[in-house]
Amino acid sequence: MLRTPKLTGFAALLFVSAVVAASSVRIERRGPELVQYSDMCGPLHNQPCMRPTLKGGFPLAFLVDMPGVSVENQLSVGEDQGDPLAFVADWGFYAACLWLLHGVWRRLGSSRPARAG
Repeated sequence: MLRTPKLTGFAALLFVSAVVAASSVRIERRGPELVQYSDMCGPLHNQPCMRPTLKGGFPLAFLVDMPGVSVENQLSVGEDQGDPLAFVADWGFYAACLWLLHGVWRRLGSSRPARAG
């Protein structure tokens, strides 16, 4: 197996960006899509109750709360609906941000004058 510092650094960048993307599910927001929470609304209590959907992930929401299937108003990877393409897009976003930060850090580090003794 080929082991080089660049390959190891790239693998670390991908791993850290995947962890950050998965952790971004804690950034929750609602709507604009509506989902049915129950059918006890309206004057006769026979119409569906619609509420804005709870979603998690940043910048794209990749986990959507599915009422009736999971605990309401709580996101869970095993129970709620996931969007793999949105997760991959978030992962790529965080990988690009970390790569740019690394490049800036290296450039700033190489432009500093060497200290004397």
